[in-house]
Order: sequence, then structure tokens, then C-alpha cells
Amino acid sequence: MRGFCCVVLWIFPIFSSTIAPPERELCRKVPEKCRTEQNVPLCIEDRMKTCENKDHRGPVIYDPKYFSIQISSEETVDTERGYLIHISDEALQRSRNGLGDPNLIVSLINETFFRVSSSLNTKKGNDSSKPDTILHGQTVLGVWLGKNEVQNLSQPVQIRFIDTKQSQNGTCVYWHFEDNGKGNWRTDGCNTTIDNGDFVCSCNHLSFFAVLIELAPEMTSSVFQMCT
Repeated sequence: MRGFCCVVLWIFPIFSSTIAPPERELCRKVPEKCRTEQNVPLCIEDRMKTCENKDHRGPVIYDPKYFSIQISSEETVDTERGYLIHISDEALQRSRNGLGDPNLIVSLINETFFRVSSSLNTKKGNDSSKPDTILHGQTVLGVWLGKNEVQNLSQPVQIRFIDTKQSQNGTCVYWHFEDNGKGNWRTDGCNTTIDNGDFVCSCNHLSFFAVLIELAPEMTSSVFQMCT
């Protein structure tokens, strides 16, 4: 008697599905997302190198604290937020590195996110002869060009703080990161000039920039009264 061979076929429906790639963080939202981190400036610095510049899902939204434009040649860019930024050809070539024309990203960040360790420029300590200082506009300017580091330039980039109309002495500074989650304002690599009342910072790298203003005694008293 012959045996029977029974073959059972199980047929499963095959569904094709497309898994959407994870959405990249929008650059203009980076400072807000980083505000709860221990080291806010470092968080912003890192995420600005991987964020998405444009929101392709909707119309372009004007943000008074954020500006971006693609750069293809040496030029001076008006951010329409109180700053002119001149990008040198050398800075542009460094930022490209074979990746095409980069985006210039400018973000205005509140000074309270920058925790100073110690600095002769920002703290008087017990020396009353040192002048009181304040950051111009209480704002820090973050500037990025593409995803690569831009530093040690022989052709500096220039950041002009327009319509400042300041009579006080001012010094261009940039933020220097430290391992303790804090940092310091430093001047090396940056030169300061005043042109028609505008502070002009010429720096050999891109970073977080600000202008430290030396307050006159009467202004120091006024600022103290405002704070109290």
C-alpha cells in the first residue's frame, strides 16, 4: 500500500511598506531644544552641524532670532537682524570640503546660557579698578558655515554689529569651551574696530561671538537699578 505525502502550503500576505527616515531636527529650533542641557552652548554647537536647515513640510517662517542663506562666493550678507557678516573666500573653501555650497546659519542666543568660569573681561573680582562690562544687547551671536570646522583663517570673517551708536569701549570676544560645562570669553584670534559707530569683529574662526562693553560709572549705576 502506497503512503500518501501531504504538503501543506501556508500563504501569508506580503505587505509592502515604506518606512520614513527619522526627521532631522530643524536648525532654528536647536537653541530651544538645548536649553535644558547642562552645557547649552556645546549642545547648540554640536546639533547645528547635523540639523535640517529648511522645513519642507510648510512655508518658510520668519524667526527674529534665526537666519540662514546659501553661500556660493565671497560676499557680505545682511542678516536683517542687526548684523552684517562678511564671508571670505578662504572661509568658504574650508567649509565646502567637497560638499558643495554651504549654508550660512546665524542664531541669536540669550547670554544667560553662557556660564562663565572666570575671566578678566567679565568679572572684576576684588579689583575695583577693573571696569564693569556687559554684553552688547545681552545677546550672543552664533555663526556657522556648513558642517565643517572653520578656523585658523588667514582671511578673517567679519561680523559688523550695525547701528550700535555706542560711545563706550567695546571688545570683540568669542566663547571658549571648557571641560566643566562652562567657559570663558576670549579675544585671541579676533580684532576689534569701530566704524561709524558700528563694532566690527574680524576673527580667524567661526564661533559664538559677542561684544563686551565697558560701562561708564553712571551706566553701571543705571544697570544696577534696573536689575534691582
